[in-house]
Amino acid sequence: MNEDENKPVNFSSDNEEEEENERICKICYGVDNLPDEEWLAPCKCSGTIKWVHRHCLTRWLQNAPYVQQEQCNACKYFYKKRFSVKALRDWTVPNLRLRFLDVCEIALEIWSTISLIRGIMKTFQGRRTAVRSLLHFFVWKGFVAHERRIMFYKGMGYSLINSAIEPIVLNAD
Repeated sequence: MNEDENKPVNFSSDNEEEEENERICKICYGVDNLPDEEWLAPCKCSGTIKWVHRHCLTRWLQNAPYVQQEQCNACKYFYKKRFSVKALRDWTVPNLRLRFLDVCEIALEIWSTISLIRGIMKTFQGRRTAVRSLLHFFVWKGFVAHERRIMFYKGMGYSLINSAIEPIVLNAD
């Protein structure tokens, strides 16, 4: 067996200057020679997926699912961010992307939450049994307050906040 066949393949460059000149945006795959302030290394990824154009990342984060707006999908690093209030003329109406079914679910979840709170109040007043309130709570927890719905509401809240506040992702290093 040849010794060269057992050596690991290295796709990254050992020469730092060469790597600097060959930045590739992991979103648009562009290889522009933009100034350094236009390039970001927003996470701990290395090699060919380390760099991204600032404007590509900003545009991508506006449309990404909530979890991917907070952390890198590959290395799971939480992005460092700085927030600034947008100028009033730059405020936008948030794109919540709600379907009719989403609106119906939100209405039912609000009704269910109000009903749960009233039920708990009735339990403390002695007009309802604790077992019934506990059963109501577990049904509510299973259908309304589970992880997917909480992430859905976090994403909606994040969209509302981003209509007036601009998150600026910083370099990870």
